[in-house]
Amino acid sequence: MNGLIVNNILNINGVDCDLDRPDSLSWLEASAEPHLAELSAFLRQWADDGEYLIQKTSGSTGSPKLLKVRRSQMLHSARITIEFFRLGQGMTALLCMSPAFIGGRMMVIRALVAGMKLVVVKPEESPLVHLNQKIDFAAMVPFQFSRTIKENPEKFAFVDKLILGGGPVSKLLEDQAQNIKTEVWHTYGMSETLSHIALRPINGPGRSVRFRLLPGISLRFDDRSCLVIDAPHLNEETLITNDLGRIYPDGTFEIIGRADNVIVSAGHKIHVEKLERQIAAFLDTPFIISSLPDNEAGEVVVLVIGESLSPRRLFELWKMLESALDKKDLPRRMITMDQIPLTGSGKPDRQSIREKLAAKP
Repeated sequence: MNGLIVNNILNINGVDCDLDRPDSLSWLEASAEPHLAELSAFLRQWADDGEYLIQKTSGSTGSPKLLKVRRSQMLHSARITIEFFRLGQGMTALLCMSPAFIGGRMMVIRALVAGMKLVVVKPEESPLVHLNQKIDFAAMVPFQFSRTIKENPEKFAFVDKLILGGGPVSKLLEDQAQNIKTEVWHTYGMSETLSHIALRPINGPGRSVRFRLLPGISLRFDDRSCLVIDAPHLNEETLITNDLGRIYPDGTFEIIGRADNVIVSAGHKIHVEKLERQIAAFLDTPFIISSLPDNEAGEVVVLVIGESLSPRRLFELWKMLESALDKKDLPRRMITMDQIPLTGSGKPDRQSIREKLAAKP
């Protein structure tokens, strides 16, 4: 290794893995579980000791793409999180997110840098169902948190600190978080910033709707009122986001909404234009894909149709979409309007449609 971390040994599910010895990862590769194979692939990439690593984005601000990121930047991101949460040698970190994406990968790097033991479980909807040991630090998407607090709330007794990223957190979910002793934080960040750059506590006496930036990071607005991130230790480039926000004089900020056409539902990114192209094969009347807030998933996909359809036609359409679309992309509601509202330039007025949906009982 290149000396940027002291310890090359990572304890994974009780097994010490020496990253300088590729054969010590063979048990991960031999597993039939895809997430363990992904973890092995990432650790081998990390052990290659190059200056750069290839990272796939989650697609929040457009189609997924490959990023070339510096090893030193990932280490810096890990260290500022470790310092913020006071993580250290011998503590336990839970990996219950995919190691193919930045959220899961940064949990691995934090464990390496801090000398924590890594507990790896399947990245499923309710990942704590079989947990029976103490966890000092964990990360989930809000949908996982929602499912767990509904189905296995007693499991949070094992978890000391938890960060939530990858989507919005509803007020109902925040209210439910008040009933557990786990310290829960909502994060703000993206693949390009190598995980989060800001956090806000969503339970306990310090509960807040405002994010606070981590050290060395600054924010400003562009001419769309979207946030622009300057984080030189994490990315050499200034990052222009599609997130509409509000910045306060003390440097804290809120996220108001998204300026692009991506819906985040249960941690899954749904590209509106792509989904509309798929649905167009089954529907020859004007329509648009929109969304509604949802207490569990953050947002749910809504198919808005610009004319009245009979119940039978709606049912037939639903069955066709159910067989043709990925389950995660499938609209959860179908709503008809007399016509699709248009902007002055003749394009669908997505903001107006969202407002109309929100106003419906």
